[in-house]
Amino acid sequence: MEAAERYAHTDLLTGLPNRRVLELEFDQMLARSRASNRQVAALFIDIDRFKVVNDTLGHEAGDQLLRQVAERLRHATREGDLLVRLSGDEFVLIGMGIDGQQEATLVAQRIFSSMTLPFSINATELAVTVSIGIAFYPRDAQDSKGLLRHADSAMYKVKRSGKNGLRFYSEETDGNLERRVELERDMRMALKNDEFTLNYQPMYDLLNGNLVKVEALLRWQHPKYGLISPGEFIPLAEESGMIVSIGTWVLREACRQVKSWQNMNLGEFKVSVNVSPLQFSQPTFLSTVMKALQHTGLDPQYLELEMTETVVMDRLEDVSRALRSLRAIGISIAIDDFGTGYSSLAYLRDLPIDTVKIDRAFVSDLGSPLEAPQFALALIEAIMSLAGHLDLQVVAEGLETRDQLEIVRDLGCHIGQGYYFSKPLPSDALEKLLSPAFNNVTESQVRFVN
Repeated sequence: MEAAERYAHTDLLTGLPNRRVLELEFDQMLARSRASNRQVAALFIDIDRFKVVNDTLGHEAGDQLLRQVAERLRHATREGDLLVRLSGDEFVLIGMGIDGQQEATLVAQRIFSSMTLPFSINATELAVTVSIGIAFYPRDAQDSKGLLRHADSAMYKVKRSGKNGLRFYSEETDGNLERRVELERDMRMALKNDEFTLNYQPMYDLLNGNLVKVEALLRWQHPKYGLISPGEFIPLAEESGMIVSIGTWVLREACRQVKSWQNMNLGEFKVSVNVSPLQFSQPTFLSTVMKALQHTGLDPQYLELEMTETVVMDRLEDVSRALRSLRAIGISIAIDDFGTGYSSLAYLRDLPIDTVKIDRAFVSDLGSPLEAPQFALALIEAIMSLAGHLDLQVVAEGLETRDQLEIVRDLGCHIGQGYYFSKPLPSDALEKLLSPAFNNVTESQVRFVN
């Protein structure tokens, strides 16, 4: 029983206390500190470039390095400190009675000094450094979880600024970073927990007012922070690689929803789904699209894939091959935010593209004073002329006023999208608009929907 208890509280690789000990003892240390009116410092210690050791020398060498680092850390700590191996290459040191940054810096300096000599791993000498983030109780947090989270954020900032250093947590500078790290971590469970939903923004024919497409737009209802802006979480999904699995879900859910509306006789229109560069570059992307269509029963002619100019300009030959395969089964291709990227005439001529979407920034400029309207007008006129020669459909994004609508319609734009017609709506709200009467109204009857 004693052996079992010892194993339950010990990291078997390094012999240090493990995460369970930290969870059991940390709050007790804070309580003692509170009674004695002393500070507690949490040092979050991470080995720099540890993954390189595992990838180049193997996991056995990585384990040897972890054991040696743990031994040096043990000798660098003071009596009464709690040193644990948290996970992987992460260690945590909880120091009682460390009053202020000067004392904490001395503790960190001992750790840095312990790493000065090279490590010998399988007759190979390795120079190893560590990054350390520090947070204080009660200044930075009132509980163990908050203190560890803040120390981790400070350490992460060291990693991003060059590694091999020390940083103290600052709410002013690290708050946003901590939220970013938390969102990236929570995103991995968001799909499983059904936190993602789709809204749909209608697009209308500017001549007859018919609804011809809806754009599927991703939304994230975070359990702690509420509705997270796509401008915040989409870049995180791209950087973490989660955009691939999220994009697969979006594609399937959008196809399922539109097929459901068709089964309810609520109209036949395309659904436009945004595709990220990382998602499109996957070798399995074409099969992913095919599986979404087969699984939901949606005819390919009702699916449109939206891509930015950045996507289509990268690896042009491979992109052309992939787009032609998509077109061959009836899927249409749209270029989003046209005019803000490369705007190369060559790819419009050579690639199988059906639609270009004029970026909302240029549509917005139509209502601006001074020279902006002239530039926007000239640009939109040029796009319309080009589209006419290449037989491309043109969508004006971001329409917010009747004046903007009339200008782009007079210039020859085929389709309009924006708050003048409707904001992006949840599926049930859009269903109220998808009636035969609404689906066949004239343009003058289409109004902004709250």
